[in-house]
Amino acid sequence: MDKKVVVNKKVMAIAIIIVVIIIALVAAVVLFMGNKETTKTEKESNPTAITAAGIVKEETYEGLTFHNIMLLKDEDGYFHLTIDVTNNTDKQIDVEKVNIPLKDEKGRTVITLPGHIGKAMNPGETRTIASSTKTDLSKVTTKTIEKGE
Repeated sequence: MDKKVVVNKKVMAIAIIIVVIIIALVAAVVLFMGNKETTKTEKESNPTAITAAGIVKEETYEGLTFHNIMLLKDEDGYFHLTIDVTNNTDKQIDVEKVNIPLKDEKGRTVITLPGHIGKAMNPGETRTIASSTKTDLSKVTTKTIEKGE
């Protein structure tokens, strides 16, 4: 009878060790997967900025000031242009659309992005326009604001 108790205690000890190892492996896998997701989130929140002076410079068109200009590349390779548009005059301005040609260092237009401002802007009003493309804009150096179609 004593041998049976000793054997059962050994079997029980081995079973407990196996359970502890399984729990440790499951915890390691869960932690590893959590770290992988965190890395992806960090990557998504760190886009690459295109900071050429000719891109980020403030411009005025038809009485509207185009400022706070950002051109960012996300992790999927898309480029996103955002521009704040402010009516700094004392009268309402009605410019519904603009075109934004982006050019390389040789002055060649890489792409013309649309900018939709919308209905007439009141004095002091600010809106944000945004446009995105998959076209590679990493080499653009200048932009202009032109009449939209």
